[in-house]
Amino acid sequence: LESWLLAFLLLAGLSAGSLGVLAVGHLLAEDWLEPVRAPLEAAARATPAVAILAIPVLAGLDLLYPWAAPHPPPIP
Repeated sequence: LESWLLAFLLLAGLSAGSLGVLAVGHLLAEDWLEPVRAPLEAAARATPAVAILAIPVLAGLDLLYPWAAPHPPPIP
């Protein structure tokens, strides 16, 4: 589950970062965005798939973080 969390965070970061770069490029109407627009748009379109990857992480949250369980283990 830890490796799933790492993969989710990596893909979510890439997707959100590319969406941010696209937003700034469109806001400023910059010409530098033209050569990298296609890869950035492809990475930004992966956002719904990344949201689906979050489901196992949310389902196993108590396994990843024991303090997030409904009944946390006692403090030694």
